Amino acid sequence: MSGGKRGGSAMNYRAVNRIWQSATLFLAPPLIVLLVWFRPAMDLYQWLLCLHLPLLMLHEAEEYVLAPTGFKEFFNLKTPFGSKTDPDFPLDDAYVFQVNILIAYPIVILGAILAGVAPWLGFSMIWFELIINNATHTILFQASIIPSPTSATKCVVRPSWPDRIRAGSPDYAGTASSWTGR
Repeated sequence: MSGGKRGGSAMNYRAVNRIWQSATLFLAPPLIVLLVWFRPAMDLYQWLLCLHLPLLMLHEAEEYVLAPTGFKEFFNLKTPFGSKTDPDFPLDDAYVFQVNILIAYPIVILGAILAGVAPWLGFSMIWFELIINNATHTILFQASIIPSPTSATKCVVRPSWPDRIRAGSPDYAGTASSWTGR
């Protein structure tokens, strides 16, 4: 079943994911500017942990919006860990939402806020990203001889996402009805 609505969920995860994933492209640059502006008033460690949020946003935009194939589809169809036939299994849109919006973003934000009293919290997410994200993107996925969708060269050499936007692809452009699932 497509649309991220497995298990009878009333939420259209695919549409919600498209909104936050696309919004990261527009939110990250002003956040970086604000952080540069407020840098003198912040401790270096806290500033670096705050900088982690817009950098994570840019990574998410690269992974889900700018890449020719989103990470979920890439994982499910092209890696040894996916089903090879179902773009929504084993990872589905609800999984993408839960991992990013309910786990990653709160830990990054709380890590930056609590940098002075719980410095391990923000750094734990960095370690997780270094080990899990980098290992899977650069080592494990390379075993399939297919570049990860976040490989910068693939986005630069063959940036097909503008064509999909111009063509009105519902995966990228969407409509109000696709956002609400009606």
